Amino acid sequence: EFPKRHESSWVATQIDASSREKHNSIESGEDLCILYSNRAACYLKDGSNTECIQDCTRALDIQPFSLKPLLRRATAYESMERYRQAYVDFKTVLQIDIGVQAAHDSVHRITKQLIEQDGPDWRQKLPEIPLVPLSAQQHHRQKDPSAELVQAREGQRSLPVYWLATSLPARFASLKTEGNEHVRKSQFHDGLEKYSECLKIKPDECSCFTNRAICYLRLGCFEEARQDCDSALKLEPTNKKAFYRRALAFKEQGKPMNTVFSKNRKTACFLLTQQIKQLTCGCGYMWNAFYWPNAQPILPVPSK
Repeated sequence: EFPKRHESSWVATQIDASSREKHNSIESGEDLCILYSNRAACYLKDGSNTECIQDCTRALDIQPFSLKPLLRRATAYESMERYRQAYVDFKTVLQIDIGVQAAHDSVHRITKQLIEQDGPDWRQKLPEIPLVPLSAQQHHRQKDPSAELVQAREGQRSLPVYWLATSLPARFASLKTEGNEHVRKSQFHDGLEKYSECLKIKPDECSCFTNRAICYLRLGCFEEARQDCDSALKLEPTNKKAFYRRALAFKEQGKPMNTVFSKNRKTACFLLTQQIKQLTCGCGYMWNAFYWPNAQPILPVPSK
């Protein structure tokens, strides 16, 4: 248990002024953006929505239109019932990447709240939705396709065009229904095969990854279950089922929950704050050693 002076809320106030003044001179701007975004995730999981919003805003000051800080800030706004700001952030996310299903679902849900709150003229009361430049949109659309997507495309090339146009959607729906029925009957081998067939037709269907992960978990294939959950989270970064089933896979494997965040969020906030301090003023280790004489050097900057 850290002393109160080392809790994340105290540290955030101490570094706030210096970090704002030095953002423009930091060479590792992308690293700092990741650190703020990761600490915001800790705050969000801990219910500290105000601190989460502050860190996401800092990250977006460094790298405008960064997807994860926008998603996390929007989620925090919605939790605080600040629906107008949440709506704007979710709509901005969809400009960057139209395929984020969690943002689509949230926009639909928040729209109902705004109509109830502000009446038929609710759109006129919204803050301005920023226009995302084309360069930011292309950044998220030019990612290399996954191996499964490449395999699916290769398989589809050998099929007649008329068959693809008329049969694929119906076949996908039929396979998914059959897979769901197999899972309800605890026929997990059969369910796994059906969901795998679904993914050959629609490799970007998040629910098929999370459903297949159930089959892998029941069959004791925990590494495969974790991989499917990872694939689902790439498609929908806030998918709760994927997070929960990945946690079960890690538990069964006897591994830590992927990162320091799952062990102790206060510890995670503290370590992230150290890294932010190091980037913003170049004295992170001195600051760490002052309060913790036996501390080790600061951890490497995490990847996205």
